[in-house]
Amino acid sequence: MPKNRFPDSLPKRELRRRVARRISAFREAKNLPLRLSYCGMPSVEFLDVQVWQDSLRSVCAVEIDSEILSDMRIQWDSLALGLPIHSAMFLL
Repeated sequence: MPKNRFPDSLPKRELRRRVARRISAFREAKNLPLRLSYCGMPSVEFLDVQVWQDSLRSVCAVEIDSEILSDMRIQWDSLALGLPIHSAMFLL
């Protein structure tokens, strides 16, 4: 499995869980029947997406390194989360 260059930690895991609870509360407060779209720079391991997947309908993964983007595609296929994904590479 491709490794994340920014290692996971207990504080990061707690932050992901806290955000998951906030996303859920937001959807309930706004009475949103649809799930949300994620767009950002997830880790190669898609740790955020895995925790938030119950509230997500799609993922747009952005990366600046083509090798990392390739690793992300491999990892995404192995996770089989059932969410559509779009990937994009930003050139700096």
